[in-house]
This record gives sequence, structure tokens and C-alpha cells, in this order.
Amino acid sequence: MKFNAANAPAEGGIDFPKLTLKKDEKARICIPSTKSWEVTVRHFVQGVGYVHCHALQNEKVKTPADLYKIQEEMGRPDECIMCAMSAKGNERVGAPSRRFAIRVLRYKTDYDGKLSPGGLKYWLEIWIIDNRKFRELRGILEEWGGKNNDKINQHDLAMLCEDQKYQNMTITVKKEAAWVQDKEGVRAYLQQEAAKFDLMECLGAVMDKDALQRRFAIAERRTSREAPVGLDEEDVVPDEKSEPEKAEAAASEGEDIFEFKEKEGEKGEKKGGDIPPVEEGKKEEVRDFLDDI
Repeated sequence: MKFNAANAPAEGGIDFPKLTLKKDEKARICIPSTKSWEVTVRHFVQGVGYVHCHALQNEKVKTPADLYKIQEEMGRPDECIMCAMSAKGNERVGAPSRRFAIRVLRYKTDYDGKLSPGGLKYWLEIWIIDNRKFRELRGILEEWGGKNNDKINQHDLAMLCEDQKYQNMTITVKKEAAWVQDKEGVRAYLQQEAAKFDLMECLGAVMDKDALQRRFAIAERRTSREAPVGLDEEDVVPDEKSEPEKAEAAASEGEDIFEFKEKEGEKGEKKGGDIPPVEEGKKEEVRDFLDDI
């Protein structure tokens, strides 16, 4: 796994195809490779969406266990303005929570999860899960994934949604993987589509302290209808919903929706914030992601 929060966008975020199911809906997916796991600690911020926790800046944060400690400690107020606001009971900011993201291949099926007739149809989605679901999935990987989890793509996963709001699902393992019916087509498709989505961007946006304080000042003006000290009239955002507010409304229903933006800058250049990589190393390339297929 690789943990890199350096290149997430500054504000707003991205739009991406997220794996979500309705109540009692069934789906069939395949995890092409486990080499692309990403993990972060994030806050939900009203009017913005999900934002990477500033505690990731701490140079001592290097492993998934370190990230889990941030959540277990209910944040680190001395290192993150969002942790501090959450600790004080500010309802606009959620507590820090660890989340994982991975790319999956989803097949076209009927509502009962059976493959649609007329040839294999599929598309890429991003699956974002919490600690509980990750522990369950890790058990499946240990049983079916082989020594290095490189055999997990030889099996499909059948999913049944039990709770739409929290996306609670039961997972069963299929003995076969449907994608092998079209190996070359799937590989070519993933090579093209996987490169479009940076998983850290899907997990959240990077915003520094000043940008967040400005957002809160604007939100306070909307509530009070009185301009905060130091905020000029032309700085006020119009009343119509912005893209981040649309993301907030969607997230309240269990979705993460952000507008996709092409990344700019050279490899290693910080963009949109001060959060550095949690782990040093070469950025994942799509061909590495496809090695297992």
C-alpha cells in the first residue's frame, strides 16, 4: 500500500464513479489488484465536503496504524484546526475518521446480481470503506487472495446492500471471475480508465487553515446575514449552492461527490495545501496496478 496526500486538490475536490448500492440491491465486482490501496484520515466539513486531516503533516505519521491512532484519539487539536473545532463541539466539522479507497471492476447485472445477458459489460468504480469493512475484506484477502493477495482477481465478490445510508453490505466470494471472458478488453479498459482517478483525491480535498477559516466566515455570514469583521462584501459567495455545497448534500445521504480536475505540476510538487506525503516512494503507475491481471 502507498499513502500519499500531497497531490489532492485544494478546494472542491473531484467527481468520480463511487461504488454505492441501494437497499437490498445486489452487485458483482472484482478487485483487479490490491496494489492501489490508499488510506487517509479525513473530516467532513459542511459547505466543503471531505477534507484531509492536517495531522497528516506530522512527520511521525507513516503507517496505517498511525492514521488509526488519530481517529482513536478523536483527533489532534494542536495539529489540525478541524480536529480542534470538532473537539469544541462545532457542528460544521466532523470527527476525524480513517477511510480506505480502491479501484474495482463492476459488472452490469440485474437487481439480483446476475450477469446481464448479451455479453460481458463492466466499468470501473471507486470503493471507499471504513475500518470495519476493511477488516472484513482483509479476512477475505487472507483466505482467497494468495500469498501476496495477487490471486484475489481470480474471484468475483457478490455484494448485498443491507443499509443504504451507511452502505453496509454482506460479501460472498465467487469461485470464478467473469472478467476472464474478456481478458484483453478488461486490461485495455482499466489501463485507460484507472489513470483518470487519483484515489487520494477521491478520498478528500486538501485545505489549509486560512482557507478553512475563510469558508467558516462566509458560512457564518450566510447564517447571521451580518458580514464578519474583515470580510468585504465582494468576498461573499452568492446564496445559490456551490459545487462543494452540492457535495455536502450528497455526502449527507452517504455519497462522496466532487468535481474531477486534471492534476497540474510536476511529480513531487505540492499542490493546494501543505500536507506532505505520509510515505516516501514513487507514485503508483497504472502498469503496476495492472501487473496482477
